[in-house]
Amino acid sequence: MSAVLSQVAPTSIPAARGRGLTDIRLKGLKPREKAYKAADRDGMYVVVSPAGTISFRFDYRIGGRRKTLTLGRYDPAAPSKATRELDALDYGMGLSLAEARLLLTRARRSVEKGDSPSRVKAEKRTEAAQALTRGRPALPVGRGVPVPSQDVRHRVGGVVRGSVA
Repeated sequence: MSAVLSQVAPTSIPAARGRGLTDIRLKGLKPREKAYKAADRDGMYVVVSPAGTISFRFDYRIGGRRKTLTLGRYDPAAPSKATRELDALDYGMGLSLAEARLLLTRARRSVEKGDSPSRVKAEKRTEAAQALTRGRPALPVGRGVPVPSQDVRHRVGGVVRGSVA
């Protein structure tokens, strides 16, 4: 069976019936020329990139639109560590398979309530970026960064505008 599977090189690999993915199976997923998917359970799957990164993803629908949430990337060292509590987990971090399934339950509950987990993830990222820049400029002014002034030329629609000094 595995010899036939390796010769065909499908774009996605179905999970074994009723079992889903395992840590051993995740470690055995090798990169190919193109990214491919391997199904788990409850709507979660992994995408293996050509660079070898394994990402946990979840597809869902809200308001008739299909959306994809990347739960995080697979961390092969994570299974040897103790599984973290759900409150300590966040989307986008390195995860074990068990932790990805915990985050999946959070995402599924959010979808059942009608909230988009992808939107929540983006809002948290925006808040974190704003917290880093609060009270100071986003870019260091005067350290090799040009400061916009009225004497700066701007190219708009092929026409140079601004004062010519």
